[in-house]
Amino acid sequence: NFLVSLSPLKEAWMKKAIQIFRRISGACSYFHTLIRWLPVYIAAQWSFLQEMLGADRLKQAFKLPML
Repeated sequence: NFLVSLSPLKEAWMKKAIQIFRRISGACSYFHTLIRWLPVYIAAQWSFLQEMLGADRLKQAFKLPML
């Protein structure tokens, strides 16, 4: 009788755990996508900056060889 009363509670906990797990895995995939596309975004912004300011001025400002 005790096991029967425990069963719905366990089921509820399992559902809750699955929900939490899904949420965490969703967040992980979001961050994975973010990390994957961040370099692309930065590169795009960088080339945009080069066009806006001119590569020579950018070189002098950052003292970097152009990529």
